[in-house]
Amino acid sequence: MIKKAYHRFRRLLRMTGRDIFRMDTLESLTKELELQKRNHETWKLEHQRPLPPPPPPPPPPESNDRIEALTRDLEFQWRYHEAHRLERSIIPLRPERFSYIKNVNNDELLIFKAETSEDFDWLEQAIFKFGYYEKPNIWSFTVDEDKRVLAQMLRTFNPRRTLDFGCANGAVVQALADLGINSEGVEISSYALAHAFPGIKSRIHHGDILELQLVPASYDVVSGFDIFEHLNPNKIDACISKVRELVAPGGFVFANIPAFGKDEVFGEVFPYYMPDWDNQRNGESYFKSLHTDMHGYPVNGHLIWADTKWWAGLFERHGFVRRLDKERELHSQYELRLVESRKSFYVFQKP
Repeated sequence: MIKKAYHRFRRLLRMTGRDIFRMDTLESLTKELELQKRNHETWKLEHQRPLPPPPPPPPPPESNDRIEALTRDLEFQWRYHEAHRLERSIIPLRPERFSYIKNVNNDELLIFKAETSEDFDWLEQAIFKFGYYEKPNIWSFTVDEDKRVLAQMLRTFNPRRTLDFGCANGAVVQALADLGINSEGVEISSYALAHAFPGIKSRIHHGDILELQLVPASYDVVSGFDIFEHLNPNKIDACISKVRELVAPGGFVFANIPAFGKDEVFGEVFPYYMPDWDNQRNGESYFKSLHTDMHGYPVNGHLIWADTKWWAGLFERHGFVRRLDKERELHSQYELRLVESRKSFYVFQKP
């Protein structure tokens, strides 16, 4: 019954073309429900719907290992509640800011129109208040080929000490440690830190980078892989200033960012797909229309959507020099091993 309802809902999304969002968590929960033979009623993805009760606990196992069975059941119920927590839509809280527009493919997509700087503050507060980042399956916690390639790219800078900003559970930090590089990380999510690799957990600084007491000019490379776009645009200048403070003279920032438009080095990785972004192609501003999921949260939690000119100009305004030669060198060596989204990266140097 659950499986049929799930596929009906997927077909409905394809028919309407509305709300692109990840179904990984719900899909995994569906499989678990089927495996445990639950007779739970079909849930409905409506923001007005109250949090459903968790499924009943499974019958006691035949073996005597009751503690292990109870632990598995508690973990499952926690994941169940976490997956449903984001059904609480934020759209009714600010309905005047949300609307549907047609993209370049004539699909209707939900957007949040930020008319003032306070609108970005409100979105950021909603993300943290309702635990957007504190749920399963939004993270990648493994040291896979992607993380190892990133670590190898960082090794080409011959760093003595590195800092990975927004390191999650420390996958890149661990990959760097495997290469014999002294590396540290910064992460604000308690959920991610709880899943940190034991060998490098003590190297991860837990908290907001703007508030952490880190030693200035002590890192040869500060990396940021898909992190800068998650920052509140009202705080991005303070953040880049803090990063510059941490980088040693002559050191580097290696930033992988989903930058839109055509770049002189990596080309066009993220094409424009919203018509009202066109007037920001000159890089003078970030976009004020944010693509959101069906609950009103910016897709993937991205608060900054901007052209590549804007991103490059941001770091340059803070005294960094873009190293096009180093970027081209890295592309020539590693591009075939990079997933498409990783190709949109920058190398900035502190004079």
